[in-house]
Amino acid sequence: MLKHSLLYAVLSSIVLIFFASNEILNYTIVILLFLSHGLIDYIKIYFKNKYKSKNTQLFFIDQLIHIIILFLIVNFIDTNFFVAYELNIDLIYFDYLIALLLVSKIANVIFKMVFENFKPEDEDNSKVSIENGHKNAGALIGSMERILILICLLSGNFATIGFVIAAKSVARFEKLSKTQFGEYFLLGTLFSVLYTMLVYYVLFTI
Repeated sequence: MLKHSLLYAVLSSIVLIFFASNEILNYTIVILLFLSHGLIDYIKIYFKNKYKSKNTQLFFIDQLIHIIILFLIVNFIDTNFFVAYELNIDLIYFDYLIALLLVSKIANVIFKMVFENFKPEDEDNSKVSIENGHKNAGALIGSMERILILICLLSGNFATIGFVIAAKSVARFEKLSKTQFGEYFLLGTLFSVLYTMLVYYVLFTI
């Protein structure tokens, strides 16, 4: 947890390259706020071990607290720092980067936490299985599916989204008749479409 906290603090503090302050205390406060990430995670793990049936709720509470801390950091930097180096980059590229992060790894984590109880009970947990495929293939396919849907939305090719979903379904066609797997597959597909549309709406239309 200490290594995780330090790594997070160091990488997050890179943002200070673009800002400066006349007070050393201001830098200390920002870094301490970044280090609080580890404390929040530690508390979450404590309650997760104590209330195992509340994993989903604890996950969203944990993420909400992290977002609040980041909001406080942004406001603190805006109030106590001045711009030291300004990037001449169109902000739309940052929107693209954020969207890519949201529809890939972050989406996989959210889906796993929210729909964990719907995972087929007979799924083989071995790394490679002829019947169920590679252990990490589902997450990778989900990420690529959402990225392609996002590209379709950004380019206005809405009809192509149906082709993306159909192509995904072909590989698992035989297993779709199995009730548990079929339901889990449908949940994943609907989640990918709705989640990606929400990201697109928030970042590129509001």
